[in-house]
Amino acid sequence: MEWLKKLLEEAKITEGKLDVDGLLKNINTELPKHMTPKETFNGINEQLKTANKTIENLKKNNKDNEELQKTVQKYKDDLEAKDKEMATIRKENFLKDSYRKAGAKEEYLDLLMKTSKLDDIAEVNGEYVGVDKIITSSKESYKDLFKDDTTEKSDDDQTYIYEPNSGSDDNKGSANFLDIITQNQVKRD
Repeated sequence: MEWLKKLLEEAKITEGKLDVDGLLKNINTELPKHMTPKETFNGINEQLKTANKTIENLKKNNKDNEELQKTVQKYKDDLEAKDKEMATIRKENFLKDSYRKAGAKEEYLDLLMKTSKLDDIAEVNGEYVGVDKIITSSKESYKDLFKDDTTEKSDDDQTYIYEPNSGSDDNKGSANFLDIITQNQVKRD
């Protein structure tokens, strides 16, 4: 309000009377420079209220964003854990198949899996490295858990194994299942 004080000091007083008209003219000229009209003040005040509400909403949304980021991170961690779990399952299945191919007895397959370290197997370009070493080590340590190649084909085994064209020399037999049935029907008649 220094501007008003300055105007009052500069006001003309002639014959003991204040020049009110001149003072009002100077006040009306200077007032818009130092005061805000009521409409402008109310408009700015409403803008301020709106801005404060927007800030509050953004703070709330930011909290939601933080929660969303935490949820996204949780899902990423879960996905990573599932990927590791799937990699372990693939290693286990590959190792089991390798044990079967190496002649492991089916009833001891779980025992062999428990004695094997899956960490020794690495996946490189879709190939599993280190499986042969595990199987060789298991065959040396647990010989009884694997089928013996010499006893598998012994004459003591009474299990019939069908081999096509393995009949006697005079009748070679047939590899076709329907031909075999037809031959048996002919023999019965």
